[in-house]
Amino acid sequence: MLITIQLCKTLCQNVGGNEGRWTRDNFTCDAWIPWRGHYYISCTTRMVWNVAASHCGSMSAHLVYINNADENSFVKSMLTNCNLNYASIGLLPIDSTQLALGWKWQDNIIASYTNWESSQLAHFEGCVGIASDGQWHDYACTTQYYCICEY
Repeated sequence: MLITIQLCKTLCQNVGGNEGRWTRDNFTCDAWIPWRGHYYISCTTRMVWNVAASHCGSMSAHLVYINNADENSFVKSMLTNCNLNYASIGLLPIDSTQLALGWKWQDNIIASYTNWESSQLAHFEGCVGIASDGQWHDYACTTQYYCICEY
């Protein structure tokens, strides 16, 4: 698997051009895209959250963790370039029985950055995704969406 990741990193650097600087002409939705020391790929098949998380895990990755506004803009641009309207991200409630307690990433790190759409402030559904406008929405974890994986 390590050889596969190394090969992918090399290919991604060639596909993406300068790290994090690509256009529609050199952008691909089916290869890892390098950005600021991490690599990202879009899932172009809709799946429920736990299947998406497993899918990312099968590639030694995880659903994307969005840690700041710049990364949010980058992920938004991936959605736009791949014509995806919505994608699951790796955010979960701290306690699934008390969603008001806050949110954490899959690795149990508390989310310090969020970008909730203003009508989503109740956060009662359990899984989270990013829309093509860059705003975050919670949704029922049984709903099928695209996803973005990161490593």
